[in-house]
Amino acid sequence: MENASKAVMIAGGVLLAIIVISLGMYIWGVGTGAFGAVEQKRAAALREEQMVKFSQYANVLYGSEVENCIRRVANFNELNGTDIKVTIEGITDNPTLAPKGYYNAVSDISIVAEANGSYAEYKLNQLLRNDKYRGGLREDPLGNLVIIFKQYDPSLGDDAFNDMIDGDLDAFLGDMAVATKVGVINGAGYNAYIDATTISGWSALDKNDFFIDCESIIFPSPCNGTIRFTKDYDPATGQLHVNRTSITGSGIITFYSNVYARDNAEFIATKTGTNIISIDCTGIEGWNTKNIKNFIFDMKVIELPKPAEGTMTFTKTYDADNGILTISRNDVTTEGTISFTVDVYIAK
Repeated sequence: MENASKAVMIAGGVLLAIIVISLGMYIWGVGTGAFGAVEQKRAAALREEQMVKFSQYANVLYGSEVENCIRRVANFNELNGTDIKVTIEGITDNPTLAPKGYYNAVSDISIVAEANGSYAEYKLNQLLRNDKYRGGLREDPLGNLVIIFKQYDPSLGDDAFNDMIDGDLDAFLGDMAVATKVGVINGAGYNAYIDATTISGWSALDKNDFFIDCESIIFPSPCNGTIRFTKDYDPATGQLHVNRTSITGSGIITFYSNVYARDNAEFIATKTGTNIISIDCTGIEGWNTKNIKNFIFDMKVIELPKPAEGTMTFTKTYDADNGILTISRNDVTTEGTISFTVDVYIAK
């Protein structure tokens, strides 16, 4: 009788533990979804604020006003972590500046020119302050503004000049084609829900149109097993459901992943590696004009054959000189050989 009572008490304790764990995982999942919603609202507010602050520069301006725009962009980027890009075209009187270079304002009130992955700094006094420029602006796929200034030629007429700026914006955004960011997973990776109704054409998508770009994983205590990511998507509501398999371990794993939606993406390869994966991209049209933001990563599987502990971070780089895309990870504490499998796409 005493043994029976103990058995009932043990069974009750186990059932209570299961209920507590299940409730904890549910709350964690809800919290992760709430975090993603907050991030989306913040991003939307930043997009609106950018447009309000800088739409005045889509006009005919003097070089001194262009300089003012660059200063404001530099401060805005520094304060908000945004990546507004300023492009100035037609500075032909100064041979150190290419007539059609791309320049990013930075916080020390300078213009940074990017060419084949190298950076050169030019001071603002190289602007032709008394010349007139016409500005145009547009959002890039990540929600940051691209502002283009072109030396103004009134003999062309405003309509023709605006068409030229629109064409330049099309070319610039085409060069930096990227997938559309939908949200962030910052949590256990169980039952993460992301609202995709913020992106264009969400009702026409399916689960294969979304990508989990895993940036880091924290193993708080030794964990081993096979992590597989799964996705479900409801096109009627625009809700993306991201989940993963469980593995052995006493701690709760934390993932940080950006989630992207397909933006005319073309499949390149499925690759499996241990510490580093390299992909030859020279077969891609225009490979020497690409940058890391043109590529999309969809983490599929992470294999932990032996208990692993620590923070694993994935790093992606692209060498435009040689057309080599690299995905690597740091080491964590383990006696086994960790491997990961990722699908790689390029945004078109």
